[in-house]
Amino acid sequence: MFRSFFKRILFDVHGWHPRQPILLLLLLISTLAQAQNNDEQLAKQYYDNGEYAKAGVYFDLLLDKNPTSIYFYENLLSCYTKEKQIDQALKLCKRLAKKFKDQPVYAVDGAMLAKDEAAAKKQFDKLLKETPHDQEAIHKLAEAFTKRKLYEQALTTYKTGREWLHDPNAWRLEVGTLYKLTGNQNQMLDEYLEGLLINEGLGGDIQSNLQQYMSDSALSSSFKAFVQDKIRKHPEKEILVEMLIWYYTQLQDWNGAFTQIRALDKRYKQEGYRVLELAKLALSNRGYQAAANISQYVIDLGINGRFYHDAQILRLDAFYKKIEAGIYTKTDLDQLNDSYRKYFAEGGKNPLTAKPMKDYAYLLAYYLGQPDTASALLLELVEMQRISTNLKAEAKLLLGDIYVLTGEYYEPVLYYGQVDKDFKEEPLGQEAKFRNAKLSYYKGEFEWAQAQLDVLKTATTQLISNNSIELSLMIQENTGQDSTEEALSLFASTDLLIYQNRFAEAEALLDTIYKNFPQNTLSDDIQYAKSRIYRKQQKWDKALDALDKVYTVYGFDILADNALFAAAEIQEQNLGNKEKAKELYEQIFVKFPGSLYSVEARKRFRVLRGDQLN
Repeated sequence: MFRSFFKRILFDVHGWHPRQPILLLLLLISTLAQAQNNDEQLAKQYYDNGEYAKAGVYFDLLLDKNPTSIYFYENLLSCYTKEKQIDQALKLCKRLAKKFKDQPVYAVDGAMLAKDEAAAKKQFDKLLKETPHDQEAIHKLAEAFTKRKLYEQALTTYKTGREWLHDPNAWRLEVGTLYKLTGNQNQMLDEYLEGLLINEGLGGDIQSNLQQYMSDSALSSSFKAFVQDKIRKHPEKEILVEMLIWYYTQLQDWNGAFTQIRALDKRYKQEGYRVLELAKLALSNRGYQAAANISQYVIDLGINGRFYHDAQILRLDAFYKKIEAGIYTKTDLDQLNDSYRKYFAEGGKNPLTAKPMKDYAYLLAYYLGQPDTASALLLELVEMQRISTNLKAEAKLLLGDIYVLTGEYYEPVLYYGQVDKDFKEEPLGQEAKFRNAKLSYYKGEFEWAQAQLDVLKTATTQLISNNSIELSLMIQENTGQDSTEEALSLFASTDLLIYQNRFAEAEALLDTIYKNFPQNTLSDDIQYAKSRIYRKQQKWDKALDALDKVYTVYGFDILADNALFAAAEIQEQNLGNKEKAKELYEQIFVKFPGSLYSVEARKRFRVLRGDQLN
């Protein structure tokens, strides 16, 4: 009828053909929509400016056109209350409550406008009494109370509803959350866990709701006690064990989680699958020793086990990463060396053991002082058939690095060049190009190094791009300061000495540069280089002192965020000072939001704060 009306009008007035007016109809609809947008903008502008009477006029018009809009309703109600037009507000609530009887929020708002608390409670009680005895209606009323932060009324609604429906397990999640909001933590835990017994699908929601409490030692202990009590009463409910495992992983109590998962693994004959997954989670959260210990369980299941080989590699990887993080003793190095030897004696050297071969070569060259043995192992790996091209390229890059370590500079150029050629514009190729540029820098070929670094500033890998920019800026700042570029040449030599683990020579040369070139822009680089020496020697106090100078005295320079991140890692991983580490990580993403380390720093800060692990 509406469409026919417009056809008739348009045809009579304009002489248009009956098929054309639909275009004008669409135009009219668009115009009306634009008019509403204008009204919305005016309403919001008046409201934001505190002109509530004017805003109310527009929100009233908008609500007439869109009577189901909660946004327009709540803003109009707010305008009335701010203008102390209580009678108008009550009329609004009553009108909508009558029109939308299945939406109790309007009646709740009307009750909240009562003259005093007692009168409001009387109306709340009346609302509950008049609510139909069905699950949906009860839930809607409780939600309306919850939305207005009337948590006690919401709890009363749910409890009354349970009595009406003769169902003590109804709304366990909702009631538990209301106890959480009112600070009744024990009742919250009981509701959640009783709900979990009835509906295991609630597990994810319960974990999300409880996650913020895991950093609270008192509440997390209560949670553990509640779960263990439920397990004793319901030993057949595996979901309770899963919840206990979740609790342990939140606290990074890998041994506690392992005890539970091992029991499940034995009960369901999973052959170590879940145990190995836990080991991976521990490793991803830098629980190196725990990951190694947990992996050992799967290895001990026997050589014919489904996950035996995976567990061996994971255990080796855990120890390898622990050493990379600087958390090791001479005994740890010897034990890992022995573990690699036993691994290759049992499994041989083949495509399945190729990744451990590369890692072992790194250990031999950089920690065990056996670069020749490492090079021979890598040459064997490079010649191996049926291994991935990426792994072969990584082996070539490491081989080039080891030649640099031993002071041979011809072979690295060849190996880096091969990878650069084979992986053009890919991350591995860009990494090879960067290492070639770094080698040129070590050798004092600054112009050539600068040219390669300029190409890499836009590398697809952020780390390479960032490293290239940092090195390029350092070369740029320190070339042209004197005709011989002596300070930069000495510093590049120092950088190479540190790489080659010739620490005494490097430290002496750094002191010489600082003394002979006091006005040079390398001051922050010198302190950062010293921190690298001390970190490699596990002299944590000296390393922290040097890093502190970088991010305080030279906090305006490019290495400040690097220094903060390095200091945070030392505090967290090497000294176990979680609070100080958290403070330093926070400084990174607050002071340097664009830093390469910002995302990782925020992640580690959240883990230390007790946020949920993935």
